[in-house]
Amino acid sequence: MTGAIQATAAPGPTTPSATPPNARDERALVRSLRPFEEKSAATAFFQLASTFALYIAATGAMYAGLISGTWFALLLAPVAAAAVVRIFTQQHDCGHGSFLRSATANSWVGRLCSLVTYTPYEGVEVTGWPVATI
Repeated sequence: MTGAIQATAAPGPTTPSATPPNARDERALVRSLRPFEEKSAATAFFQLASTFALYIAATGAMYAGLISGTWFALLLAPVAAAAVVRIFTQQHDCGHGSFLRSATANSWVGRLCSLVTYTPYEGVEVTGWPVATI
């Protein structure tokens, strides 16, 4: 019979030993991300130095720009704000102990970051980061 639709059998249940095709992709992704799990003092220093340099440059330029008016300072405000958010993220990572290998170094870097973010660092390691509830 030509033109007739043939019924096909429904696929059977997958066996527990069968690996879904996307699971192999997930394992490959996890393997490719493993080098980024290691804490590197050189990378952490570069991240801190570049972020603090951006923040200092932006706020310095904003202050210097106030001579010519507030518009120049307002144009640089998002750059300074982005630097503060990045510094807060580094402070947050220090609180989790995931920024540097040394717990003492994490504490001191977290305290340094708190001077810019105006977020107290002491006690965060023990109590956790405060979460706003509405």
